[in-house]
Amino acid sequence: MKKTKNFKKEASKKNRNFPSRKISETLIDFAKPFIDMVDENTTQDQLETGFKIAITVWNAVVVEEVKKDPTYLEQLRTNVLEMGENWYYGYAMIESLISRKKEFFADDLRAIGNFSITYNEGYLHVKAEARGIAGI
Repeated sequence: MKKTKNFKKEASKKNRNFPSRKISETLIDFAKPFIDMVDENTTQDQLETGFKIAITVWNAVVVEEVKKDPTYLEQLRTNVLEMGENWYYGYAMIESLISRKKEFFADDLRAIGNFSITYNEGYLHVKAEARGIAGI
């Protein structure tokens, strides 16, 4: 029988700051300002869009921190500015999430990959995959 390595155990040996918390739990905390607006009238599409935005910002900040490359954040800001007449609201939301990531989650440099979100009868269920930045 072939032994498989425990990714978390191996990573924590190399990096003592490897987060022990599930990335889905961290994502829920990161997206809390958005989640607080979710109610029974929120559609699945709106829920997924909100989380896609949160994950995009999260990953862009991780790339900036790890690779010292601001390209993704700059592109994100540019895309929001091109949204049309409601650009200000999108820009404010993006900047708020960037600040939130840097202030409260700066030590967590995992990227977020595949995810799924469901909201049923008042319960939010989030699954997310942690990745290295090469996986985004």
